[in-house]
Amino acid sequence: MHYKKTLLIVAAISLIACGGGGSEDAELEEPTPQPIVTPTPPPDVNFISGQALVTWRLPEYRENGDPLLPQEIGGFEIRYREQFDADFTYIVFEGIEVVNYTFEDLNGIYEFEIAAYDNNGLYSQFVELEAMH
Repeated sequence: MHYKKTLLIVAAISLIACGGGGSEDAELEEPTPQPIVTPTPPPDVNFISGQALVTWRLPEYRENGDPLLPQEIGGFEIRYREQFDADFTYIVFEGIEVVNYTFEDLNGIYEFEIAAYDNNGLYSQFVELEAMH
């Protein structure tokens, strides 16, 4: 019997020493609030303020893959618009002498496209044209 009493006392001491027994008065540490960091978006590299230069090369092939000789090219048509505008503005360049154009007084995000046309007025598809600003 003495053995059971000693075992019971040792078990109780072990329980208290280990923090067992669960007291409802135990204080819980609240987590330290962390600041919410909102990342700053990088500046829009497509925003143009002032001038923008577009350049292009003479096409060497028609859309069907047939060769296109320089003397068969009638000219180029650039269309551009500010982002979210419905309508394009068009600029036509007759002949093959002009292969760049500088836009002035732009302020916003623009998209530029170009198409070539042959001497018979047959147009290529419009393709994106990168602007340097």
